[in-house]
Amino acid sequence: MPGSGLSSLCYSVYTFTIPYFYRPTEHVCRALGGGGTAQLAAVSRQKMRLLLLTLLAVLSWIAGLVIYLLALRIIYGESISSGDLGAVVFWSAITCLIAMPLVYVPAMFLTRYLLNGVNPVGVFPLVGVLVSVIPVILLWALLGGFDMGGIFSALLSPESLMFSFLFAGTGVVFGLGFARLYRTDMPANNSLERTEDSAPDQRDD
Repeated sequence: MPGSGLSSLCYSVYTFTIPYFYRPTEHVCRALGGGGTAQLAAVSRQKMRLLLLTLLAVLSWIAGLVIYLLALRIIYGESISSGDLGAVVFWSAITCLIAMPLVYVPAMFLTRYLLNGVNPVGVFPLVGVLVSVIPVILLWALLGGFDMGGIFSALLSPESLMFSFLFAGTGVVFGLGFARLYRTDMPANNSLERTEDSAPDQRDD
């Protein structure tokens, strides 16, 4: 039949023109229990969101550096030398590279789960500030060879205050950007949704 021939032709074109990496992805999506097209769209959105999250992390670190320089100028009335700036950039980058996937990102996803969304938005930058003490400790641990006595003494130094501004600023920007990025998502905690949905039914009974 003509319809059957057209279907065969379309399938042949699909088989030989769709990139090789696309087909296994669709098979995996089907194995996960959903339609290939819908699941592929979800995978594409997740990849784009991961890319944006990575870009957000870099921009947040840069914002933290700017806040560091502003705080240095406002609090101490000083500018920074090129050598010191290079050291600050290098060590803060190494610290953020470790702290982003281990501290900031898990804290944001946990907050989103507990709130069942991203409202109120102001909670996320607040969480970013609260967890920023961990990167400060990590930084001094990297610099001091994980000597606990040296770390605690370093936390009381003026330099520690400046790095607190840096990582707190990073947390504020990352928290705001995270809330913006995930504002259109489905509820993060389905158990809370089911509880809220069942409440009217119980009242009706």
